[in-house]
Amino acid sequence: MPEPFNAPVVYGAFMQEIRRRLDDIHQRLGWIADNQNAEAAVFEAELAFLHTRFVCELVALSSLSAHYSYGLNKHLLKAYRADNIFARLAGVNQYCFPVPIVGTKGSDGKTHFEIQEERRMTTERLGTIYNQVDNALHRGRLKHAVSGDQKVYDLVMMAGWKEEFLSLLSQHLILFPEEERALLVFLDGDDEGNVQVVEAKAGGPFTVEAVFAAT
Repeated sequence: MPEPFNAPVVYGAFMQEIRRRLDDIHQRLGWIADNQNAEAAVFEAELAFLHTRFVCELVALSSLSAHYSYGLNKHLLKAYRADNIFARLAGVNQYCFPVPIVGTKGSDGKTHFEIQEERRMTTERLGTIYNQVDNALHRGRLKHAVSGDQKVYDLVMMAGWKEEFLSLLSQHLILFPEEERALLVFLDGDDEGNVQVVEAKAGGPFTVEAVFAAT
């Protein structure tokens, strides 16, 4: 008998994979910087771009898994494109996209979370990155091969994307106002660097009510 769907566990697994892929992007960019003329540099760049595509899709799939209790329709359950998932998911919950936060413990002993607007990413921005990666991940045109031009990948742009995802996801939440709860997520949640996902409910040990009010 299959185990019941556990949204926080599934969400955490997706986030753990995102973290590993972002770490791998960082390592590949460092290797390319030290070996720019190596024949393998272009392959390393392509793998970094592919990781970015997967990160976009994992952000969408993780948000989708967090809404499992809403009774997702077959179109959402079969979706894989990041832009399509969020376009459909917004009809289920307008707060479906991760929101960057910072937590501080107040004098009342409770942990208060504030939204970090300067770290926020929109679904439109995610879609732009997704499409830019799509445009980059093709073999090229015949005229370039005839002329001997080699494809060049924009690694500065790639590094910027990586930082955008880290800024968004390092500490974030997803809001479920109708259910008066939130998922609080920390990419470096413990001393061993494991992702932690906490389900917080209104009236509990987290001041979720204040976060809802801020939206």
